[in-house]
Amino acid sequence: MATKFADEIHALTNFDGNSDDLTMTTVSYEDHTTQWLSDGAQEVVSMLPLELAEESIIFSSQANANGFNMADAIKVTAVTRSEGTAYQTCRRVPVSLSSRVSDSNDLLFATNDDPVYYIEHENSADINELYIKPDPSAASGSGHAKVYYIPEFSIDDDATTIPKFPQIAEPAVVLYAAMKALSYKMAEMHTLVPKHSDQDGTYASPTGFVDGVTGSQGWEVVRHWIEAEEDSELAGVNAQVLGAEVQQWIAEYQWYQSKYQMLQVEYQQKLAMLSGKQAAPQSPPPEKREGR
Repeated sequence: MATKFADEIHALTNFDGNSDDLTMTTVSYEDHTTQWLSDGAQEVVSMLPLELAEESIIFSSQANANGFNMADAIKVTAVTRSEGTAYQTCRRVPVSLSSRVSDSNDLLFATNDDPVYYIEHENSADINELYIKPDPSAASGSGHAKVYYIPEFSIDDDATTIPKFPQIAEPAVVLYAAMKALSYKMAEMHTLVPKHSDQDGTYASPTGFVDGVTGSQGWEVVRHWIEAEEDSELAGVNAQVLGAEVQQWIAEYQWYQSKYQMLQVEYQQKLAMLSGKQAAPQSPPPEKREGR
């Protein structure tokens, strides 16, 4: 039985991608995981060579002049139009020249044997649309057209595979999402810094370093025992406890940083392998020399 992507991410990062609890952004852990997996699939597939990316290619049938809505397309890979005998590959022209393809006296004039396409932004609908010339005019046979493209991906946190996606490239998607999870974990820890360094000058009875709990936090507690209570012994105890917590916090943050760098190297190596390119060699650690 294949492992869920969210469980793989959890094993790599300690980010529970299957949880429906809310994160610090008020979005659930599982929703973040779904977004990162989907984004990762789109980034990875855009970097794949055609022989792998074509596993994700689908087409949209075009039978009229309305244009193809590109909202769900990551990348258009080909456009064809039938002249009755075979589908001819459409050449792309810049939108700035789109008026010329309908002028029979122009060298760029589009014909059944030499069709063209261009992409134009529709301001009224705020979308990009792809137009084929001559206009598609039939559901099949002469005048029928096809737009081949890679669609957007939506990958659930519970997924164990990605439909219409090269299986060999799936580990790279998990690595991408795992890096995003580590970035989240570091950002989450960063939000605790103000609690440790609270110095607003007012004091409220603390209840510990608990997210969402009101009361003075961090060094403000030590300051209170020194300045208000004049109890150096309790101030020292609080400072010692706080110092230990801060050191643990730093160690954990550094672990996330180190893990991120490791996954980033592995991710780049995966992409290089998939593209058939050799990954750039990693710099060896500096040699340690014995002191004299």
